Amino acid sequence: MARRSNNEILYKVFQDFINLCLLKDQSLLWPDKELWTRKNVADVKNRMVDSPIFGHDLSFEKKLQKQMDGGHPSYGLSFLIYITFTFCLLPI
Repeated sequence: MARRSNNEILYKVFQDFINLCLLKDQSLLWPDKELWTRKNVADVKNRMVDSPIFGHDLSFEKKLQKQMDGGHPSYGLSFLIYITFTFCLLPI
């Protein structure tokens, strides 16, 4: 696999993510939480990906609140923080 030398930190974080989060259900950002379990990921996917809210009637925050209503109070936010964390690692 081709590698770019300026992306080494990204490769390390992704490898840590695979080892800790996907293989051990742990978290890079919150070591004391079991965030990445199949159940948690499936629940967030069901709420956010499988049940989109279209239209301009609600803000992004209100749509997210509505989608996550009834779910674990911190999981949806935790996954969004991971997405933001990963985005910030990407070279521009």
